Amino acid sequence: MIETEKILVSRSQFKQALKTLSVGSKGKYPPEVVFYCHGETLFIRLGGSEAQIEGQGSFVGQARLSGKALKPLTLALPNNDPLPLSRHPERLGFGNLRLTCKWEPHGSENITVAINADDLDYLRLANKHSFDEINKAGLVPKIEAATNKLNEQVMNAYDLLGSYGVKYEEIYALVEKAIQNKMIDESKEE
Repeated sequence: MIETEKILVSRSQFKQALKTLSVGSKGKYPPEVVFYCHGETLFIRLGGSEAQIEGQGSFVGQARLSGKALKPLTLALPNNDPLPLSRHPERLGFGNLRLTCKWEPHGSENITVAINADDLDYLRLANKHSFDEINKAGLVPKIEAATNKLNEQVMNAYDLLGSYGVKYEEIYALVEKAIQNKMIDESKEE
């Protein structure tokens, strides 16, 4: 038998993380769910939100599964405690249950966002990451919604200030500059 890479995690913590993240797996085309380890910590990422669970062991790389697999996984989760997550060719094992996945090196395209992220957080991500990175993280709909709301609010400001000679483009540029300044301030704090 071939030795597999695996991490052992608390079943109850794993199930709670899946329930918390499953909020983002709704809809016709949910984002992919990504599992990866850093040290002896398991990370689960879905649509920019991320959960982490301390464990024992590790595996190399990251597994990408369809976001549609999250709810069935929660329902069919084996009773093992601790729960072993193991790497297999083209599969990620959860105890004796194995789901098809795509294995790839753990990359820097991971984008995480707080669960309570607001429109400004999403607009900053659009300035900070490429479209491909945003798309892989499943954040395009959130960023589009934030952008649409921004456009609507700039239009409202223009409706109020246009009679004073203020141009739409000037208002929009002012908001973009404020977003950039906020990003600069945050990078100084880090």
